[in-house]
Amino acid sequence: MFVGYTRADWEAVGAKCARICRHVGFGPGDSLLNLLGGGLWVGGPCFDLLADVSGAALVNTGPTGPRQLFEWVPEMGITGLTATPSYLRLLVETAEAEGAALGSWPLRLGFLGGEGASPELRRQVCAAMPEQFVWQETYGSTEVGGAILGYSPPLEPFSGHLNAATDEFVIELLHPDRDEPVQPGDVGEVTVTTFREASPLVRYRTRDLAAAVDAPRDASGLPRMTAVVGRIDDALKVRGALVYPSSIEEVLVARLAAGAEWRIVLRRDRAALDVLTVSVEAADDRSAERLASDLHQRLLVRPVVEVVPVGTFERFPGKARRVLDERPED
Repeated sequence: MFVGYTRADWEAVGAKCARICRHVGFGPGDSLLNLLGGGLWVGGPCFDLLADVSGAALVNTGPTGPRQLFEWVPEMGITGLTATPSYLRLLVETAEAEGAALGSWPLRLGFLGGEGASPELRRQVCAAMPEQFVWQETYGSTEVGGAILGYSPPLEPFSGHLNAATDEFVIELLHPDRDEPVQPGDVGEVTVTTFREASPLVRYRTRDLAAAVDAPRDASGLPRMTAVVGRIDDALKVRGALVYPSSIEEVLVARLAAGAEWRIVLRRDRAALDVLTVSVEAADDRSAERLASDLHQRLLVRPVVEVVPVGTFERFPGKARRVLDERPED
């Protein structure tokens, strides 16, 4: 779907960015390192606009390797950056491998989005960052104008909640298979109606899954929903059960060493039964049985856990791609 913007549409995006920045305390005196790309995805331009309307300085490099940041961030006094959680995870892993100290950086805010991140991953990353660093989750899409559909409450970065931008959009949580709202607290598909001039949307289904949260509103005055818990098209059907990769990630990040990678592979055996294999990086294979048990309890599907040497798998500077479905099409 092609999405366009009029000048008024883009000004509305900027106004929303400005409100977010006022709430999270980002503006004049700050400098933003924008590591997101452009192209047909609006994430990069949206954060360029955010820097402009907030009064912050902008360093727009687009995607680049983490080693560049070892010089850029301290030398240029970077106080904020934009990236995916996978990039920040790679940054921390690279710093630990090379003995680079991130704790002395002036960096205090990360606008992070584009993919999900478990609470444990956030804690691990923040523990390696400067003491003042805040994981500021952002949520959105090109169709709505960028990462302005929701953002984490700045005083509760590990709550797993988002302030839902109902001041700008109509946001509904609908049953994935019908146009009816789910019960409060149940997981539903994030569905958005926009009022843009160029590309208005009516009940646009994002394919993202989240739930409403009954919690006090912060200074934004916005209602809350959970961060995205999965995507409809990411769900893996294994022997009749739906398995979300994000659920596997939560277990693995809590159990594996910091920076360890993993892969999820689906195959079909000779008896035509689905086999879920989770390959993990670890120093030894003694953790395999415990991981298999923990995953079974979480997923209600018993996986095969394989241990491979640390460093086996590719690292991702952008969105992670960890799932491989090798099953034949039915």
